Amino acid sequence: MTIENNRFLVMGLNGLVQCDLIGAIKERFPGFASVTVDTEGEAIEATRQGKGWEFAFLNLGPDAFATSDLARALAELKTKVILMGSAAEDAAADSPFPVLVRPFTGEDILRLLGYKG
Repeated sequence: MTIENNRFLVMGLNGLVQCDLIGAIKERFPGFASVTVDTEGEAIEATRQGKGWEFAFLNLGPDAFATSDLARALAELKTKVILMGSAAEDAAADSPFPVLVRPFTGEDILRLLGYKG
């Protein structure tokens, strides 16, 4: 799998976590395009831009995400969702969605993206 031309949506992250996440992906895939947003509303608006999103890293727990308008919008686009943050980590064992647990490495991110090799 190569993901150099894929687009990523990053929601609700800031500071070092956001920098580490984007930095790890850029290190392996320097040409990737990403959009960072703060809220679910902004994320939904980004999904309406007419372009697909291969992956979305969201600061949401699985229960909140599963019943959200954002979940429906990303499902329509067939976007792979990776949850992050305290609520996601607390529910990681039972989550129907992949969860990136802190502390994470670049290899952890690549594994969740489905990159092998």
